[in-house]
Amino acid sequence: YGYNPDSATYDGDNIKNIYNNFSGGALYQSKGKTKDDFSYSGGLDYYYMKDHYRNTESYFNIKGDVSKMVHQHLLTVPLSITSTSFTSDTLYRRLFVDVNPRYFLDYGRLSLNVGFNSTLFNDSLKGKLYWYPYADFKVKIIENKLNAHLGIDGGVTQNTYASLVKQNPFLDTVLQ
Repeated sequence: YGYNPDSATYDGDNIKNIYNNFSGGALYQSKGKTKDDFSYSGGLDYYYMKDHYRNTESYFNIKGDVSKMVHQHLLTVPLSITSTSFTSDTLYRRLFVDVNPRYFLDYGRLSLNVGFNSTLFNDSLKGKLYWYPYADFKVKIIENKLNAHLGIDGGVTQNTYASLVKQNPFLDTVLQ
């Protein structure tokens, strides 16, 4: 197709990248003794990533949720606070605060899970609040054979240097 592989020359040390990664986490969970008791969990996640050139990223996440039966239906409120900082030539910091409450109504053959996804995003440049409705409607038409499902969902996905490298390990090390 017009490509001569002998015309491409490269130095092997200039095209490889080495990643150093340190990560750890912990989770605590407490289930209520009866179905009407509070259940809760909380955890921490941390990683530090550095490549062979000049990029470093640190990630810290505090997460938790609380669940309680309200009027014989389950209410769950997850909360997550994530801080990331990326340094190449300059320092770039980001903060995400996620609150995604759900109320699960179960009537046997019919179930409805409603709530919303919200993210407060703040970085070195600006901040913004994102809000998305969430609904999941299910009907059992024929038990264990046929279900109908209808839903709506949305949210913000955080791109980090580590998530980009995971998708493409040959990523150029000069990031904007």
